[in-house]
Amino acid sequence: MDEMLISAIPQIEAMAQRTLQRHRLPGIALGIVRNDELAWFGGFCRADLDEDAAPTADSLARVASVTKTFTATAIVQLRDEGKLNLDDPLVKHIPEFSAVQIRAGSLEAVTLRRMLTHRAGLATEAPLDGWGALRFPTRDEILAALPETEVVIPQDSAWKYSNLAYGLLGEVIQRLSGQSYEAYIQSHLFDPLAISSATFDLDDVAKVGASYGDTALRQSRLMTGYNPTPYQDRPEPAAYAHLQGIAAAGQLHASVADLAKWVSFQFPTADGPRAGAQVLDGSSLTEMHRPQYIEADWSAGQCLGWRATRVGERVYHNHGGGIH
Repeated sequence: MDEMLISAIPQIEAMAQRTLQRHRLPGIALGIVRNDELAWFGGFCRADLDEDAAPTADSLARVASVTKTFTATAIVQLRDEGKLNLDDPLVKHIPEFSAVQIRAGSLEAVTLRRMLTHRAGLATEAPLDGWGALRFPTRDEILAALPETEVVIPQDSAWKYSNLAYGLLGEVIQRLSGQSYEAYIQSHLFDPLAISSATFDLDDVAKVGASYGDTALRQSRLMTGYNPTPYQDRPEPAAYAHLQGIAAAGQLHASVADLAKWVSFQFPTADGPRAGAQVLDGSSLTEMHRPQYIEADWSAGQCLGWRATRVGERVYHNHGGGIH
């Protein structure tokens, strides 16, 4: 660990403690990546309020929309293989999409690039039960509901976040690869990058021999999520709902150790071709980090899957995630 990081740790730990108190959080799992590795980890308070144990670097959490960065990378991989173009209309790959209601813009302008950058004008969600009902539609139900689905604002007119767009990008990955979305991400991203515990399904026992291939072990590593309860001293455990048809938008479970490997991949030391752990050509990785759209005041930009946010004179590439 270098001296700069060592000197910063007391400030980082103090910041974590202030954050815990300000937001009344059960716990925080925090990692810092330097020189292509997890250089420091801090686990604060508890992974579960009923257990006197802090989160570890291997504790699993639902990382929600961080999933989108993996989905976007898979789309760019398929582009590099010649199976699609980022400016293809979605309807080219999902013909059923021609049935959607166009309230603004045009059908052909709903392209993969605009979906990746939340500029396609699509509704945020499918016109079906979801977040409030704790029961998300399947991919078949989302496709069947396309005649009731709407493009609600003109393309490129504004940034409009869309889980539905990423759910449909997952469908594109499935159709063009011949694998399920989850199997594709496993074989083309998790395996080559040695991301060993990340999973879309806690009860999936397909990872025979992996560090967390045992279902009970993975479930025991899961941090308990809680709902904010402003009028109670103790928050209530959050309900669990599988995202099903929009899994590509936010179903991933991962640890800080997993995500450290994902962050490390974003900063390769060589601009080399795709091979092994280099799961994208160097030029394609650079392209993913390049803003495709910039807000009028230059406060933020949208890259391919990533958000670029300006704070003072620095620009941070990032992606958050929130779920029950």
